[in-house]
Amino acid sequence: VKLDRTSYTITDSSSAVPLKASVSPSLASQEVTWTSSNVKVAKVSSTGVVTPTGNGVCDITATTTDGTSLSKTCSITVNMKTQKITFTGTSIAITKPETV
Repeated sequence: VKLDRTSYTITDSSSAVPLKASVSPSLASQEVTWTSSNVKVAKVSSTGVVTPTGNGVCDITATTTDGTSLSKTCSITVNMKTQKITFTGTSIAITKPETV
């Protein structure tokens, strides 16, 4: 199994990253299953599209389904920055902690 990427960094929460797997020889079944080592960082679809779900690092793995269980992994780093903060109230009260 080969992947078109061995690592990738996602910095935008709306970014979906397609991964492509190829199995050798070309006459072999090209079908693979996709898994994420941590869905709290990124999830992967059955077609290999990676979507970020939180900051961190995880591995996306493609595994052959022909019984050989060959696999290849892509390391995904998600480093999303806060882009907007919205307040729903009209005021905020900040109090100083009491000293003893």
